Amino acid sequence: MTRALLLAVALVPAGAAADTLTFFRTPSDNIHCMGVQGADGTFVDCEILQRNDSRPLMPRPADCDLEWGDRFTVSSTGPAGLGCHGDTVRDPNGAVLPYGQAVRFGPIACSVTEQGLTCQNASGHGFFLSRAAQQLF
Repeated sequence: MTRALLLAVALVPAGAAADTLTFFRTPSDNIHCMGVQGADGTFVDCEILQRNDSRPLMPRPADCDLEWGDRFTVSSTGPAGLGCHGDTVRDPNGAVLPYGQAVRFGPIACSVTEQGLTCQNASGHGFFLSRAAQQLF
């Protein structure tokens, strides 16, 4: 199952393993995330709703004609990046991750402080999000 279909597919064929989706958000309600653990791997996608600088961190790819610049993604391995998307991971019923707390999705850990949200894989790649700054590392 590809990432683009995760939110759209509700039925899973008999005998197939379903992906585990976990929705969470920051106490400020400015960052919403979805952690996914499934047959195709583990990843975390986060969307930032308001940024002081509305310019995307990276230029829009030529093949992206959807939303760009507000979704950050990191998988179990490899570098983090921005996601081109036509859907949202925003869920007003997602659990609030309190300041000073962390949540783990396999090798990916996300933690939130009053300064912002950091998600990082075991290789040290990830992203930091806050209203004031967004970074990939």
